[in-house]
Amino acid sequence: MSLNVIALVSGGKDSFFSLLHCMAHGHRVVALANLHPADAKDGQDDRYDDTEEDLNSFMYQTVGHQVLPLYAAATGLPLYREPILGQAVQSGREYHPRDKDGIQDETEDDTEDETESMARLLRKVMAAHPAANAVCAGALLSTYQRTRVESVAVRLGLVSLAYLWKYTILPGGLDYLADLAAAGFDARIIKVASGGLDEALLWTNVADPAGRARLQRALQRLGLLEGGAGAGSALGEGGEYETLVVDGPRCLFGVGSIAVADADRRVVHEGGGTAWLQIRKAEVVQKETQATAGEDGDGGGDAVPVVHQPRLLDTRFAAVLAALRAGTASPSKSSLDELSLDDPPPPLSVLFLSRAPPVATWRVVADSSLPSPSIADATQSIVDQVRQRLSATNPPTASPTHSVVRTLAVLRRMADFPAFNAVYGTLFSGAPNPPSRVTIACGETLPAGVDVAVLLTVLDANAQASAVRQGLHVQSRSYWAPANIGPYSQAVSVLANAGSSGGGGGARHQNSNGPRIVSIAGQIPLVPATMELPTEATEAEEDGNKATKDASSSAPASFAFQTTLALQHLWRIGVELDVQWWSGAVAYVPRGGEEEEGEEEPSLSIKAQTVAQAWRAAHDWRPKEAGDEENDDDDDYDDENDGPDLWDRKFDARYAMYGSGGGGGDADTPQLPDWDVLQGSSGGGVLSRMHSRDDHAQCVPPVFLAQVQELPRSAPVEWHAQAGFSQVQARRGSRITQCRGTLSDDEAAGTQSYRTILTTIPPDDDDDDDDDDDDSEDDATRRPGRQRRVAVQTMTAWMYRQGTTVALTEEALNNADMVYADVGSCQIPDSCMAAAPIVPCASLWNGQGQRVAAVVVRTEYGTQPV
Repeated sequence: MSLNVIALVSGGKDSFFSLLHCMAHGHRVVALANLHPADAKDGQDDRYDDTEEDLNSFMYQTVGHQVLPLYAAATGLPLYREPILGQAVQSGREYHPRDKDGIQDETEDDTEDETESMARLLRKVMAAHPAANAVCAGALLSTYQRTRVESVAVRLGLVSLAYLWKYTILPGGLDYLADLAAAGFDARIIKVASGGLDEALLWTNVADPAGRARLQRALQRLGLLEGGAGAGSALGEGGEYETLVVDGPRCLFGVGSIAVADADRRVVHEGGGTAWLQIRKAEVVQKETQATAGEDGDGGGDAVPVVHQPRLLDTRFAAVLAALRAGTASPSKSSLDELSLDDPPPPLSVLFLSRAPPVATWRVVADSSLPSPSIADATQSIVDQVRQRLSATNPPTASPTHSVVRTLAVLRRMADFPAFNAVYGTLFSGAPNPPSRVTIACGETLPAGVDVAVLLTVLDANAQASAVRQGLHVQSRSYWAPANIGPYSQAVSVLANAGSSGGGGGARHQNSNGPRIVSIAGQIPLVPATMELPTEATEAEEDGNKATKDASSSAPASFAFQTTLALQHLWRIGVELDVQWWSGAVAYVPRGGEEEEGEEEPSLSIKAQTVAQAWRAAHDWRPKEAGDEENDDDDDYDDENDGPDLWDRKFDARYAMYGSGGGGGDADTPQLPDWDVLQGSSGGGVLSRMHSRDDHAQCVPPVFLAQVQELPRSAPVEWHAQAGFSQVQARRGSRITQCRGTLSDDEAAGTQSYRTILTTIPPDDDDDDDDDDDDSEDDATRRPGRQRRVAVQTMTAWMYRQGTTVALTEEALNNADMVYADVGSCQIPDSCMAAAPIVPCASLWNGQGQRVAAVVVRTEYGTQPV
């Protein structure tokens, strides 16, 4: 759907390039909006002041603000401006509006956060353009800027567009500055602030090959192109430089370009290596009225040029999809009965001394005394109960909802979701990082009279105080992963041993470093830039139009494609949170024509195997390294994509000028899975990348498929990771161990289990967590009185047996994180029906395509003497 966009512009390259991407996606730009220093003159005749100091705002680029009024004349778009009031009162990554209405008292300018100036500006534009329903900004890698734009946008009811978010580190050989040149931009360096970038670079066009080469040489002298920060330095994301756009493609700069004579630019030195250009006079140079044909990527005339967009699938998941299509994916070994490092596992009593878990999962349904409640009334009853329980279990000074880590919303009908969501969202209003959420509809498998149930994973009071809760809450559309469009976060992480009183470490260490458990929202296969499900045409385009089906078809993309895309979303969010290992996952699929096994719809058994093979292939994949002959037989897709793509070959003869291809690459991203943190429970040593894939194949976490009634947006699949583990450091004594085996001596019970064991040896009080010494686990174990902290997640499956009902006991269900039950083949005690976190399913399937009666996920915590 086309949006009417307000473009936040600072004059810099990123805000204008983001605007061009909006136009490329068919959105209409209704106005430009800019914030300027409060004491700046802004009249048509006296806008050029003699200030000798740049505002240096944390949030806004202000250097060159004197030129901003000319953009209206150059682009033909109306420009609205407001002064920047206040300062960076909140300097954290996340932003909390001070009052419930989101707009602070304008009379308190001395204490106002400068972010609120943006709210006033956008309200002004919206009043003049009532049809405006979106805002775009140039947030490239800055979480600080993105979260503040999103905060204001959400409060004003605007869709936030940030197409450049993560753009430079997405795969495909992107070179951001070359893309600017190909689109027709002229972006001049107007400020340098890196100490070694001297004033000689001022007014250099960073989109010009010669200008980019000059910038590269300067950054190389400073060593700023080395390592993972190279791309950010080349783009000025670390504040190394700022730019001013003086011209662009005709679709944007259709009236004229901005010209500044040499005599009208004066260098101002601020000390510390900072220098910027004070512009005393500028003018708009009219362009020819008759549009001429463009060159290369420019479509000519006023047409939007072809803008380089990242491929939908990156290298890893393109390889996953290719393997699924070709049938070359290895037979899945990620079902519960196939995986092992140790067989049988040691009993839990040997692993640790049990203690009360720091987290619990609540099942909350509407008050049964309500007579035939509407979905809104039922949800309100749930919200009221949750608030009451949270208030009773949290300190008065704490935010009650801050203790909720994740939720799973189970509806009877997905059509009820809008009404449910409107009330559910009030529970977390004002929270910058609400819990992650999974939403499914289970139809008639829900108990009679229950139209909605909410499962909440909640930290206890002691754990909340020491959990150091962190979240990822991206609410803008981009090419990276689907935007958040509701009251939930993409991910929330907490310390794995929050609330532990186990020996060693003390409170100081409980509140700082250590392994973390990450909860990620359910992921459906939306195309991030459009927030629509992929079609056959989308799939064909991703294939380079080589697909046999009609490239214009609006029919849904194949199940394999959508499974792969949704899994990539899960992976990207995991990488962003530094997840190194998954404990396991479930893929939900809706009821449909599966049993018919028609040509267009694979059976549930085949879907289960497809899901497991995709999961396995994603774990198996690794980037090629020099001398790596193991991947020599990779398919043609990988061979074609190891180097610059066609765009780079056409537009950028100096490809790979900036470190890792100018935009980061697979080698620069955190490794998921990180085999170095994995160890067998028998102490056989850490598995490393030196081991063969056959070794790794035995360690892929389990995955299963759950059939429910419906999924959000009528999606064909939704991925849900049980848990991710991050900040696991073998050098500091934290490891992950895996094992599987039976939990019952009765083979007829058919139970199979898989355990992920996280073990941590906390540092002594006098240890320095930030000290980069070579302290090893062996050294730690020799210190008296030390205790390991242990977290064990066990996934237990009961195999389906035709004509037999599986009886689940209270012992099996008590303190479970989640219970997935095939309601037609399971018997659940009445005592557990009201409180146990049960997800009622139409059927369950393991990675081998075999039916399962139930899967129970449980996390237990404790300590063990070293």
